Amino acid sequence: MSRRPPNHRDPFMPQYNLRGRPALGITYGTDLPAYELQYSKLLLDLVQECLYELPSNRPSISELKENVVFGSETALSANPDTEPWVDFLPAEPVPSFNPIPPGGPTQAQKTARRQAQRAGRKRAREDEAQQVQPKRRRRIAIRQRCRYLYDDDTQCKRIFKTTVEGMDIYCTEHRGG
Repeated sequence: MSRRPPNHRDPFMPQYNLRGRPALGITYGTDLPAYELQYSKLLLDLVQECLYELPSNRPSISELKENVVFGSETALSANPDTEPWVDFLPAEPVPSFNPIPPGGPTQAQKTARRQAQRAGRKRAREDEAQQVQPKRRRRIAIRQRCRYLYDDDTQCKRIFKTTVEGMDIYCTEHRGG
């Protein structure tokens, strides 16, 4: 028996029952039965079922609630001196400190707030510019030979500059027709 936590790289098919029925598939809770001295079998099986590879095999929220309520009621009826749930509740929030004096903010606080607002607006403009920038295409001028064919099947010899965006194939003389 090892005491290592479940590893997402160690899938296995349990050869024992989970909550009274055969395992439904591959899970990742290796050696969880080794913790039966510290936790109930019901809790360990429930954790192991939550670690099933396929989400459809995992217990639903209502099943989880039912099992937690059943387990806590069973534990309380077996030993009323169990740990109180108060220990598991979050601590009361610490009262917040209000740095603004009763007479209103000082001149330094007003200046600091304005500077922070300016910096925020500047960052927002920079972020917006960065998002817009990739949409702009660079206009690259390339040299292109006119593809106009005369009646005698000869091609126009003119070379002109165009951009990749427009990709003109005719010189200015032949562009209209």
